[in-house]
Amino acid sequence: RSAVTSARIMPTWRANRPLPPVDDYKALSEDGYRRNVLVAACIWEIATSACEPSLVVKRRKKDFTLELAVGPDADALRKLLDKPNPEQSIFTFLETLHTHQQITGNWFFRKLRSGGVNASKTAGNVVQIWPMWPGNMRIVPDTTGWVKEYKLEGRTDPFPADDIVHDPLH
Repeated sequence: RSAVTSARIMPTWRANRPLPPVDDYKALSEDGYRRNVLVAACIWEIATSACEPSLVVKRRKKDFTLELAVGPDADALRKLLDKPNPEQSIFTFLETLHTHQQITGNWFFRKLRSGGVNASKTAGNVVQIWPMWPGNMRIVPDTTGWVKEYKLEGRTDPFPADDIVHDPLH
């Protein structure tokens, strides 16, 4: 009976074939997200709901409690969050990140600094943030196991660890 039930759940074209490896994000997005209306609807609901709460900028105090942030740094962060980059609002930015996280289990975004595209950690303030497709990102660890840098598929020069924000879904 269980073999019959499994056959009904598992598409016939998948029978006796290995499933794609977990790191094959293209296959995950094709098989799960694009070809399955129920999965796509669930991901869409999560991604669009993530934008509903109002964002508040807070600062951690020395005793580790949070307080509402005020001042020029907080104003700059609020401005960045209102318009993360020239092509996206905060709603489309968060929607993109949450879609990536639901499909691949990770999201990444790049911090673009005021010093320009090749600016490093010390070159300036963050002026734009851009989502990065997780399937194209590779983490490069240092000798102690911490993140040294990130490599983007198709790009020769890596991104410094301080210029990428990564949040795995655990």
